[in-house]
Amino acid sequence: IGSRGKFIKNIFQYDVSVYLMNIDNLLVARRTGDDQFIGVNAGKTEHIGLELALNYFLIKRPKFSISHQNSWALNRFTFKDFVDLEEDYSGYDLTCVPYQPYYSQLHFSSIMGLYAFVNYQYVGAMPMRDDNSVYSESYQLLGAKIGYQKRFLKHFEGGVYLGINNILDEKYAPMIQINAGSFGNNPPRYYYSGEPLNYYSGLQ
Repeated sequence: IGSRGKFIKNIFQYDVSVYLMNIDNLLVARRTGDDQFIGVNAGKTEHIGLELALNYFLIKRPKFSISHQNSWALNRFTFKDFVDLEEDYSGYDLTCVPYQPYYSQLHFSSIMGLYAFVNYQYVGAMPMRDDNSVYSESYQLLGAKIGYQKRFLKHFEGGVYLGINNILDEKYAPMIQINAGSFGNNPPRYYYSGEPLNYYSGLQ
């Protein structure tokens, strides 16, 4: 159930929704060897969530505008009836689901073709094992991009841009291997690390 709309002369736009979803026979991955996985029936799971988006204009003029976009979610996903061999995980949090992810972007655009934006992303801690004994660390990413794009000669459009990712040089893992096993004397490999501070540019 949800609602979406605009208010204050269409400057603000919102979208809010609440949901409840029950799933039977959810499959989760179980690692049995190097790059070898099997699917395990996790029984019943309950997914409760709240999602909110709010977009608005800080400045809205004919020649240029500055807007701010935000999205936030509250996730409460749990195992309701999950017994694997002799282990009972009922009531534990579902693996690899962040509790409160958040995304924000400040965007500038002009009629002359110049544009720029700064974006921010926050990903909260999440369980990496079914028994919730190990959690990943939360992380935040900051990026920016500036560019120029223009239509010319009626049938052509071109542009140039320059951007930067992970301005804070955060150490983070965009991919996580849940229920990672330990083989030989090696510790479990849960994390697949993300890129450090980096730049990019392009021409269209």
